[in-house]
Amino acid sequence: MDSLQFHNQPPFVLASDAFQVSGAIRDKWVALGAEQGFLGSPDADESVTFDGVGHYCHFKGGSIYWTPSTGAFEVHGPIRAKWAELGWELSYLGYPLTDETPAPDGIGRYNKFQGGVIYWSPTGGAVDLHNTRTWDSGPITFSDSTALGGFCSLVMNNNGDWTFSGHMHDSGFDTYSFGIAAVALTPSGVAYTLSVEGRAEGTSAGLPFGTPNREYDWTTSGNNPSVRDNWMQAAQAAFSVRVVAQDKLAAGITDTIQDALKELAKMGITAAAKALVALL
Repeated sequence: MDSLQFHNQPPFVLASDAFQVSGAIRDKWVALGAEQGFLGSPDADESVTFDGVGHYCHFKGGSIYWTPSTGAFEVHGPIRAKWAELGWELSYLGYPLTDETPAPDGIGRYNKFQGGVIYWSPTGGAVDLHNTRTWDSGPITFSDSTALGGFCSLVMNNNGDWTFSGHMHDSGFDTYSFGIAAVALTPSGVAYTLSVEGRAEGTSAGLPFGTPNREYDWTTSGNNPSVRDNWMQAAQAAFSVRVVAQDKLAAGITDTIQDALKELAKMGITAAAKALVALL
């Protein structure tokens, strides 16, 4: 029986409130305990969504949304409130793909949506997370006379893919061999680390008649299952970068972890580095 026929079957009507709940939404509601469950009684009849794609019904304790392609799933509590704040199914998140579920990190709860996730934790509340996250270092500069600068970025995806790229430029006389130490630190304490060694030439490298290679660019990519399996934490990571001597990269990673901890603290998140996962 297809979904259109399914939703055309006679509605189940509550005698007490006389609100209509039918088809897959009714079945989900009944599976969750009907009016004795956490959703309680419906607040209105089942209705067509604003985009005309699906159906929904609001209950005293939450909502159930259905479309032919996604099925019927419930959303309630702070996660529902965040989704409503973003614009319900008209937001970038689209329709729910799961009921509210304990998160793999053992800390929070989540609903997965077509365009991302809403994750809730006791300390951070409900936050919406895209399926792809980009962190930018901002300008990399030095407070002393070091004529080296640039930028870098990290892109991670909920399937575990990541790309680390950047650019450094030498605008002075001296030549610099350097290391880039970077870390994305999750609130749960997983530090995804990256390091790159590079060289940018100053004017001295081109004497007497040569042309120095002042630029150093890099792009590296990979896939790490830990990013995929820990996405709800990875997507909330704080990103920190340091430029160090090439023989100081290990110490640079340690220092960037401390920087990331401070960034998390600014967001009201108290964390500790519990595990290191080397992406590069």
